[in-house]
Amino acid sequence: ILFEDSDVDWRHFILDPESRVLTIAGAGCGVAAMPASQPASMDVVDSNLAHLSLSALKTLGPRHLSYDDFHQLFGVGRTPRAEMFIASVLRDPHLPEPIQKYWSGRRRPFGRGLYRSGLSNRMTQGLASVCRIDADWICEVAELSADERAARVRHDVLKRLRLPGVRHVASSPLQLLSL
Repeated sequence: ILFEDSDVDWRHFILDPESRVLTIAGAGCGVAAMPASQPASMDVVDSNLAHLSLSALKTLGPRHLSYDDFHQLFGVGRTPRAEMFIASVLRDPHLPEPIQKYWSGRRRPFGRGLYRSGLSNRMTQGLASVCRIDADWICEVAELSADERAARVRHDVLKRLRLPGVRHVASSPLQLLSL
């Protein structure tokens, strides 16, 4: 199980060579960090093939890419050399066939920007726009105490999430597929 927060994961999970891990892929950051603990086995599941595929790429990438190349691919999310990087990872014998097929036809997101593509990005951008959240708002709120942050989120965000159209979209089970 992942908490989607690496600090929490590492505080609560003691992984060692005898550990057997079953986890949800999510965006793959937590999954990609787990092999460093050398667990006996790792099984990664997700109802979203894109999440499984991204997790596989993040997990196997360090075996095939330099730190700088890996950072361009996942830290920046954009590189003109994406096809070359992904092709090197696709040659890994540990990569399951469905993942190979997925990536063989999907290298464009890294050319135009991984973090600017996909359903979850569109959903997040839409909600951020409705809630009027931008980088300045985040930086401003980050400087507040925990209580002040909670009050600010209640005031600025929650009231907008309760608007009828927004509430309908945000609570839709279909929206969960974007996560």
